[in-house]
Amino acid sequence: MKLVYLANAYGHISGPLCDELSKVYGEDFVFIATDELDEDRKGIGAEAKRDFIINANEDKEKAKKLCDEADVLIFGSAPTEYIENRIKNNKLTIYYSERLFKNNILRYLNPITLWRLKKRFIDPSKNSNFHLICASSFAALDFSRIGAFKNKMYKWGYQPTIFEKDIDSVISNKAEDGLDFIWVGRLVSLKHCDDAIRVISNLRKMGYNARMKVVGTGEEENNLKALAKELGVEEHIDFKGRCLIDDTRRMMDGANIFLFTSDFGEGWGVTLNECMNSGIACVASHGAGATNFLVNDGENALVYVSGDVNMLTEKAKLLVDNKELREKIGKNAYKTIYENWNTATTYKRMIQFINELQEKGKCELFAEGPCSKAEPLSHNWYK
Repeated sequence: MKLVYLANAYGHISGPLCDELSKVYGEDFVFIATDELDEDRKGIGAEAKRDFIINANEDKEKAKKLCDEADVLIFGSAPTEYIENRIKNNKLTIYYSERLFKNNILRYLNPITLWRLKKRFIDPSKNSNFHLICASSFAALDFSRIGAFKNKMYKWGYQPTIFEKDIDSVISNKAEDGLDFIWVGRLVSLKHCDDAIRVISNLRKMGYNARMKVVGTGEEENNLKALAKELGVEEHIDFKGRCLIDDTRRMMDGANIFLFTSDFGEGWGVTLNECMNSGIACVASHGAGATNFLVNDGENALVYVSGDVNMLTEKAKLLVDNKELREKIGKNAYKTIYENWNTATTYKRMIQFINELQEKGKCELFAEGPCSKAEPLSHNWYK
């Protein structure tokens, strides 16, 4: 069976799955990249060279031919011209998508937008062999709003490299006082690092010696540094800038609490996977795409209402004050990621999923987790 994975670029998010699939399918697996790796991913260890990667810009016709001939195509962020023939011929195609509308869910009411969506998704998804795997908890909501992929939407998400750890040892080496916070991501408005800085300020006003590492760069960096200075916590916020992935993962291993502050504009938020893998007690925004898929509130992380800094502060304080809870959540977080959302496990589900779609046109093998059915999720699912 020939399997093609088509996306804009091979990176540290799609890479682990592709590496595993290549081991199974050998020369029958190809990754087609239609673009270059984003600039903010270069220089941090995300680049990779693999024999199975083909650059569509170097031979577009060859890339299209491979897409046409593949028995199965997994299609991510890439031009739809590569799948037009497959859709016409009703060949098994699995679309991999975050949500459509993010902060502006009423965009689908725009006639021009709806016409484009009709051509790109609504009409093609009427074909029996066109399915959706959701890289966001809210993807099913958006696609259901436009009437696409009815009864053909499944959970997936993003699954970066996950490491086996002696989790008891990792947790025992974290700061005893529970006050080492970390924030990781691009410094852009939708990720709300400013909310995390305000939490550190609030905790210090309460008498806690809270400190936080901020890993990442972006357009909001100067504004965030100015905010830290304004709030009097500039000495306690360590802006690390752009770091190598390995260095970032080591900082995660040392942190007690991760503040995952993204709003509904965050399609997924792979840093949540990575921090949970490091046994960190995470406080996760209900608006981020990863939260509902990965988190069981109170068991493997805490959830707060996106944008509510007071609630975020209260949840962070609860973890600081309760070492037993903090460590329980950290261990459960590691277990969730390592056992259920580890590529070494989930690629096997993907293979079963593909086989079921080929044989039955649907997959009902899994009740929860990757490749289980995805249902529309309301924005106010957490109150």
